[in-house]
Amino acid sequence: MLGNNIFITIIYVLYFVVGIALTLMVTLQPPRGEGLGAIGGSAQMFKAKDPVRRLMDRVIMSLGAFMVVLTIFLVVITL
Repeated sequence: MLGNNIFITIIYVLYFVVGIALTLMVTLQPPRGEGLGAIGGSAQMFKAKDPVRRLMDRVIMSLGAFMVVLTIFLVVITL
């Protein structure tokens, strides 16, 4: 019983850390400078040429996917 509570607490702490990391990564991301020009269809929003931007995009997508998996896991385990 006690081991289960510690496991859930560790998952919650991991969830919090991933949330903070995701927030920081999105905040630190440089602006793309497209604004309303992205509506026209010629947006470069998802086609980064700079390797640093590509890496940041991959890290953000990975953290987001991990956050979704942790959310589903926490819902299932706490029911």
